Amino acid sequence: MLRNFQMLSVLLMLSIFLITCEQTQDGEENGELELTQFYTEDINSAPRFLNLETGNYSTQDYDLSFQSGQMTYQVALNSTAGVLAFATDTISFDTDELPAVGYSPDSSGLIIGDTWMDESTYNPSDHSISSNSMIYFIRSTDYRWVKFRVLQASPSAFTIEYAEFAEGSGFGDIQSKTIAYSSSAPGLFSFKTGDVVEPSSWDMVFATTPEYSTELQTNFYMPTILFNGSAGVKVGIIDDMEAANITEVPADINWISDSSAEHPFGNGGSHPVLVYHPEPPYNHKVIVEEPTLIYIIDTPSGQYMLRFDDYSSGIVVYSYAAI
Repeated sequence: MLRNFQMLSVLLMLSIFLITCEQTQDGEENGELELTQFYTEDINSAPRFLNLETGNYSTQDYDLSFQSGQMTYQVALNSTAGVLAFATDTISFDTDELPAVGYSPDSSGLIIGDTWMDESTYNPSDHSISSNSMIYFIRSTDYRWVKFRVLQASPSAFTIEYAEFAEGSGFGDIQSKTIAYSSSAPGLFSFKTGDVVEPSSWDMVFATTPEYSTELQTNFYMPTILFNGSAGVKVGIIDDMEAANITEVPADINWISDSSAEHPFGNGGSHPVLVYHPEPPYNHKVIVEEPTLIYIIDTPSGQYMLRFDDYSSGIVVYSYAAI
C-alpha cells in the first residue's frame, strides 16, 4: 500500500512538472503573449470584416454615403471598406454591359461627389436639383457590381436608381429608392439591403480587389487586407525577434494608417501582406509575403498583436491576442 502511494505521488509530481513546462513553452508563464490562430472562410465568395475585440465577422458594410456639402449634394464611396466606382457620360443607363476598367476609390476627390448635378435645374423654392447625364458603375463592399445614377436631391433626401449585374444575364431590374438624410446625419446606403444601414463595427477586412488583365481582357481578383482607418485604426510593424517578450506596445513604434485613397497593407500597397508570385517556386500563387512580421493593431477597443501565417485558395490563416 505504501509503495503504491509513493508511486502515485511521484506520478502526480511528474504530471505537475510537465504541465508547468508546457505552459512555459506556450508563453503563459514567462510573460509572453500567446497568439491564438484562426482561419477565415473563403474570401473569394464574400469579404470578412473582423472585429478584433469580439472575434466576430460580418460580410458587408455600407456602400455609399449621401450628404450635403457647401451649396451642393454629394455622394461618397465607402472606399475604406473597398468600394470602387467608375464615372462616365458616354454610356447609357440602359446598357447591359459592365465596363471592366476605370474603377477607383475616392481619393483626393470624390468619384461621384456632386458630378451628377445639373446646376441649371436648381429649384430655389425647395432647393432641389436634378441630374445630368453621368452614370456610375460601382463595386460594393460585398462584391456586387451595380450601375447607378442620382435622379434628384434636396436638403432632406436623394432619389436614386440602380441595377445589379449578374454574369451571363447582364443587369437586372432597375430599383428606385429615396434616401433620407440630414446635414448632421448622412444616409449610409447598402446595395445588399437596398436601404439605409448602420455602419458595421470592424477593424480589418479580408477581401478581394479587381485587377484588370490586359492579356485576358477581363478582371481577376486579388486577395487583400484593409484596416478601418475611418474608425481610427492604426497599425505598427515590428520584427518577430523583437516581439518575443512584448506585453505592451513599444513607445517608439511607427504608426501607419489605412485610408480611402491609400491601402498600405492591401494589394499593391507599400506594405502588402498578400503578394502574387508568378515565378517559381510559387508558380502563380498568392502567399503571405513576410510571415515573420508582427503587426500591432491599435483600435478604439484596445491594442492587439497579430501575425499573418498563411494563405491558400481564399483562406487566410492568422493569429492574434489582446495586449
